[in-house]
Amino acid sequence: MVMPFWTVRRGTTAVHANDGSAARQLAPAKLEPIDIYLADSVVHGRIDPQGQRVSDLLNEREKLRVQTDQEADAWESIDRDMVMLVAPPALPTHQQRRLHRLRHRVAIRIADYRIVGTAHVPPGNRVDQAVFARRSAFLPVTDASIHHVANDEAVDLPVVLVNVALIDSVTELLARL
Repeated sequence: MVMPFWTVRRGTTAVHANDGSAARQLAPAKLEPIDIYLADSVVHGRIDPQGQRVSDLLNEREKLRVQTDQEADAWESIDRDMVMLVAPPALPTHQQRRLHRLRHRVAIRIADYRIVGTAHVPPGNRVDQAVFARRSAFLPVTDASIHHVANDEAVDLPVVLVNVALIDSVTELLARL
């Protein structure tokens, strides 16, 4: 007896590559640390990037699923529009996924935060044009310092993702690097 390739058990709707995969369900998720800055708090948690960059996850999804308590295995879904800044896990990016960008030293103001770092902008654009053109929801800033204006605290991070929709101002500090 010859079985057809498409059987009823396979279903009729398209699914993601890992949806329903027994191997995926049995394999433990590789959780990475992440800090998410909201208007009234900072969420320190862990995320399963599923082999993707956090910037890609934020640009593709409306919500970000974060483990907020490891011992209790508590998870929270955070609405992307509520996120001001993200300190993603330090994951190396595959060289073929990197895009050529010009580097500009900038100061960004978003609510009570001032971020100073290096913005990566497509060639041929001024910093403010590239930021507010909103090709993506989040702008990566490397070698960044986050200063909380109200309580004068600062944190230095290798990468910060800034929600472009919530940016109050962008100032270029130096010419291109």
